[in-house]
Amino acid sequence: MSIANIEVPPRTLIVVAGEGNADTLPLAKRLREAGLSSICMSNCHTQMEHVHQLKPDLILLDAEIADEYYCRTDGRMHRDIPAIHIVSPDPASWTKAFAAGAVDCITKPVVTEELLARVRLQLQRRDVQKLPHASMAAVSAS
Repeated sequence: MSIANIEVPPRTLIVVAGEGNADTLPLAKRLREAGLSSICMSNCHTQMEHVHQLKPDLILLDAEIADEYYCRTDGRMHRDIPAIHIVSPDPASWTKAFAAGAVDCITKPVVTEELLARVRLQLQRRDVQKLPHASMAAVSAS
């Protein structure tokens, strides 16, 4: 499978987590249209119950619920599963997101091309981190 001509593993799963379906459904739809599996979770209770079972590759997390999300998971989630926070354009939102453990941020309203580029980058980073050290040396030498 590929996203904008970049190969992505076929079982890539992205969780779109937000305050309600009005925000999460359109983002999940954009990801599915690009060939990625995605599901929506519109409340923290549902997210916490299912995220560890699903083992997604990435979480798109609305910054408005990030405090509650990380508080309820004792901060574990950002170490186990990378999260891109969806933030407002003001610098304080970005600062807060990165302090909470976001690996990246994207501003509202979300532009599809930017969303896909940021998702692709995080999936590539994840794949590189999974490589054994010997394989990484071979990749960097090529």
